[in-house]
Amino acid sequence: MLQQFSVKGFSVLLILGFCSGPALANDLTIDPVISVKRHLELDTRLHASDIQVSQKKGEIILTGTVESLQEKQLAEEVTQRIVGYNYSIAGLKVKPPFVPDTKIQNEIDIAVPAHCQVEIHDLQITVHNGNVILKGRTNALHHKMVAEYVATNIRGVKSVTNNIIVSGPKESDTLIRENILSLLSPYFKENNLDSVGAVVKNGNVTLSGRVDNFDQIRYIKEVSQNVPGVVAVRSELKKKHVIKESGSKN
Repeated sequence: MLQQFSVKGFSVLLILGFCSGPALANDLTIDPVISVKRHLELDTRLHASDIQVSQKKGEIILTGTVESLQEKQLAEEVTQRIVGYNYSIAGLKVKPPFVPDTKIQNEIDIAVPAHCQVEIHDLQITVHNGNVILKGRTNALHHKMVAEYVATNIRGVKSVTNNIIVSGPKESDTLIRENILSLLSPYFKENNLDSVGAVVKNGNVTLSGRVDNFDQIRYIKEVSQNVPGVVAVRSELKKKHVIKESGSKN
């Protein structure tokens, strides 16, 4: 799902499709393997019967198969919310129903330009065995990200490599940082996030600080991607440490 709003004269577009699953309780007293399995099974957007969950040296490992790239991304998000970044999905393979490469290419070629929030110049689409490569130029990072999102949702796609170049009007790093923090300031106050910061160099944004959950990481990153002049966004945001009271039975 895409959500759009306007702040300070420019449009902000958020890709919220992967955040609409069931609320996930991060109970640290439950075995993480059991917890991840349980939440994968409860998520109605996933066919979790062919996903195996194990643990090796503290790392949660997902293996098996899913039917779409979107399902793989959903499985990763569910896992990330439970265990943080200490996981691997390299062994989780996308095995969609067979769709000819030419059909995938044609559908992407229609779907991306047709999207009202995407403007890609010289769009080139290459598909080999369901693996998609996107090339072209765009004036804004969020156009690049929406193009990838649209391609990801095409039936038969196994992977998407996004080589679209952002070559829009340049803004000063200072202005980009000011716009990011101005956009996010109400959200920070509402959620008591007082340690989040942004560093900008040549349009490349690095986010740092601590947040409460991974939905907040996604939201902060996507808002930053929508600011004019931003070329790329790297998140170094981390979850706050949960301090458990001694003797607590909850």
